[in-house]
Amino acid sequence: MMSRNLLLVAVAGVMAGWLSNANAEPKNVILTVDDGELIVIPLDHTKSAGFNSNGDFVASCDLGDGGKCPNIGSSADGELLKPSLTSSGPSGVVAANDTTSRLHWTVANAHACYGLGAQSGVSGWGVVWPASATSGTAGSGFPLSGLTRHATNNTTYDFTLRCYSGSSATVGGDGVVAYEDFPLSVQLAPSGGTTPPPAGNCAAYLASLGDPSDPGSPRAHYDAYDAGKRGFTSAGTFTFTQKTGRTLGKDAGLIASPPVLPGSLSDNQYLALSFTLPNASEENTGKFNVQFMPPIGVGKEHRVVATISPCPGDFRPRDQNSTDPYLTTFCRQPYSMTGSVRGNTVDDTFRCKLPANQTLYINIALRDLFSSGDASTLPPDECSTGQICGAGAELQK
Repeated sequence: MMSRNLLLVAVAGVMAGWLSNANAEPKNVILTVDDGELIVIPLDHTKSAGFNSNGDFVASCDLGDGGKCPNIGSSADGELLKPSLTSSGPSGVVAANDTTSRLHWTVANAHACYGLGAQSGVSGWGVVWPASATSGTAGSGFPLSGLTRHATNNTTYDFTLRCYSGSSATVGGDGVVAYEDFPLSVQLAPSGGTTPPPAGNCAAYLASLGDPSDPGSPRAHYDAYDAGKRGFTSAGTFTFTQKTGRTLGKDAGLIASPPVLPGSLSDNQYLALSFTLPNASEENTGKFNVQFMPPIGVGKEHRVVATISPCPGDFRPRDQNSTDPYLTTFCRQPYSMTGSVRGNTVDDTFRCKLPANQTLYINIALRDLFSSGDASTLPPDECSTGQICGAGAELQK
């Protein structure tokens, strides 16, 4: 899909100056690169062009046909030299007593970079890094001392830096402009000053959630959606590979046995598939995507819920405002026949961040365990005893 992070307007405004003389020096704006093809907008009719304070490219056209910039097209000519970025830390968890650490990076082939997409509550992100340079660093860096820490858990902050190139590459003889979005992440130790136990171990993870007797604690919230405490039992002990015939991080394709997930369950059962995902290597990508879809072949179509967690039976609903990384969007699929759960042992804005080389679980159920209630009160799953029910699944890397 073509990127739309570009504004075309019919009235001139106050813009950054490095492309303000676009009529004198025609340029193309690269929207995206799709299968090797450059999608471009020629700016030969542009009255002025540049970047606004949000990091969007803005072109003002002076035409008599409604002010539209014409001739959006494509070209495979030339080689586009994109920006590149190297993060220089901090790479580990920032200690609670550390008040001086800053987020740093180095960019190359970038004329300007803009901070985009930080979580709400993060102030000061969005300024130009660097203000004007073809290569360089973040200067003094982005200070981390003002970021809020969770009381008992590590707190992860994800940022996006958009860098625009000013390369000498050409398309059709004209200069080109392109951008790349780079994810940056930092992890802060709890304000209590200690790092919680490894998140891949269920007992240690539960201990890190606080006191279960405190109604407002993350642990009390966990217990409220723990399948075992709600009268549900595991359908058996399976690894993901045993149950599906596929290995996370290595294989791809439709999961053939069973043809749907979770398969045959009694009305008070759930499926917990354990797995261990290593860091990326030549043998394993360190990432996966289990994509659910209407089933192909044997099996009754049925909505499912799915989660990634250090614990079996964890069916807490999504909570984007939580600092718990396992409650984010890509760790939990809503009650639906389509969707996915996707994980990665490396920071990735669009995957569930997972600890490497530790036992984790993909939990799947036919009943909507994201809703409150227990096995006696939740609506039945309408899957007859012994019947194969659920959604088709395809494993992607």
